[in-house]
Amino acid sequence: MLKTTPQRWPSPLSGILLLLGLALLASPSAPAAPVQANKWRQKAQEFEKRGAWLEACRWYDEALRRDRSHAATREAYQRCLRRLHLVMRHRDASYRNALNRLQPLQALDVYEEVLRIVSSASVERGKTSLGQLFQQGLQELRFALDEEAFREAQLGGQKPTAINNFKARLASWPLRKIATRGEAREQVLAVIQAARREKLALRPALICALVQEFTAGACNCLDEYSSFLTPSYHTAVQAALRGKLVGIGAELVVGDDEKLQIGRLYPKGPAADAGLLKYDRIVRINRQPVEHLPAEMAAERLRGNPGTLVELEIVRVGDPAGAKRVVKLARRAVAVPSVESFAAPVSGDAGQIRIGYLRIDHFRETTVHEVKEALRALKADGMEGLLLDLRGNPGGLFLSGVGVAELFLSEGIIVHTQSPLPLREYNRPYRVEGPAPLLCPLVPMVVLVDGDTASAAEVVAGALRELRARTCVMGQTTYGKGSIQCVLTKEKAPLDKLPGGIRLTVARFFSPSNQPYSGRGVTPHETLPVEGEAALRKAEQKLYELFTKPAPSPMPTVPSLTM
Repeated sequence: MLKTTPQRWPSPLSGILLLLGLALLASPSAPAAPVQANKWRQKAQEFEKRGAWLEACRWYDEALRRDRSHAATREAYQRCLRRLHLVMRHRDASYRNALNRLQPLQALDVYEEVLRIVSSASVERGKTSLGQLFQQGLQELRFALDEEAFREAQLGGQKPTAINNFKARLASWPLRKIATRGEAREQVLAVIQAARREKLALRPALICALVQEFTAGACNCLDEYSSFLTPSYHTAVQAALRGKLVGIGAELVVGDDEKLQIGRLYPKGPAADAGLLKYDRIVRINRQPVEHLPAEMAAERLRGNPGTLVELEIVRVGDPAGAKRVVKLARRAVAVPSVESFAAPVSGDAGQIRIGYLRIDHFRETTVHEVKEALRALKADGMEGLLLDLRGNPGGLFLSGVGVAELFLSEGIIVHTQSPLPLREYNRPYRVEGPAPLLCPLVPMVVLVDGDTASAAEVVAGALRELRARTCVMGQTTYGKGSIQCVLTKEKAPLDKLPGGIRLTVARFFSPSNQPYSGRGVTPHETLPVEGEAALRKAEQKLYELFTKPAPSPMPTVPSLTM
């Protein structure tokens, strides 16, 4: 029996960026519109033509936020995500080492078992026939042969003519009906034989690498959220969800000028302690220039084992002289807090009230505890109303989202789940089961959301919208990610030989009234065309209004969702 760890990343890119140490692009404040989507699509296409897969993904992600119904954009996004995963896979030393320990027959056994799991557990039932999964594996291998990262890692010393002839053979591979996993295995063996006939020198590690592309392709073709994870990526996923990342405590971003900058600093991290600031531009890492270096490769240079040193050459933000500064940082495990809170007075016609501000950045293992502690402190500080800020929150752990929603509710169904897996945790309503909520139901609340609010954050926003009296959801329609991913861990043969892990979409989730979130999101009670501090001021005004004019019943819940 496979053990599963339920997770939810938001936009499929956000988890990758978090683990790479890269910051999300700052979304422009313009409202979502097809004309904006066209602009971002064009930028994405430019990066895709250059093979800059990370930047292409970023801009396709922006385009989808403005036009969720554009099928061609979603297809292009998933295609670029596959290429990005492929490059990361073959640049990962842990993955290459795992392949070297694998034997060809073990790789084939793993492929068969992955086909069984995907075809039985994935919610994408229309994409999991054995013939489709084999063809997608074939496509993954063709992608790999075009990537420099794969050629350097696996095809060093091979004759270019042999590689090109093999590529041509794959491009015209005949379609065959595949009825069993054994037949899929035989087709993969036929591909290996074709490589041998084209004079490729097939050492065992290369055979395993070719077979593994079929395994990865079967995982990566289903939806934006399902993918094969290398050993180090799998470890980083677990560390991120625990709120601990090893590095310098900073995330990178590529600015409008395509220069590498610090996009975010974590409190008490090595970068913050050294006095680095947001938007400082990074010129060199370990004395090597980063100009023209893909952002993911730059971020990779910042990662390393705890205690090791990394040298950065930076240009201070706002320095007109462009003076350069060199700092040496010791990498270490950095706590990534998920909650920020404070109390402040808000004035109105009827006097002054004290409100609590609570921002949740991600949903991790520690988030429920962090929120409890923040609410206790805010109540002790005389809080009379709460502003819950979920803007930009990409989600995280499923049960953390459910647990946070439960802190504010006295009864009702928080969320419904549905899955092809015969497991109760994925086929049940999650009800409020805890003691009395930490926040009195009579305390007014305003929940701020935007187009980047996703996944577990949508569970919270949707539950509060439908179930809680004196609560107003304000902002913009949320991202609309209504699915649950699990990382499948290996315990028994043959999966114990899998060189990594599998993240698979195994369930969908629905609102308290059983409405889908996927592609729709949570519609706010009141739309805010503004962002940043201006949105906060509007939210404070609404919270003051709710306090001075108590509503006898919950805010209207119909329509609760929109396309």
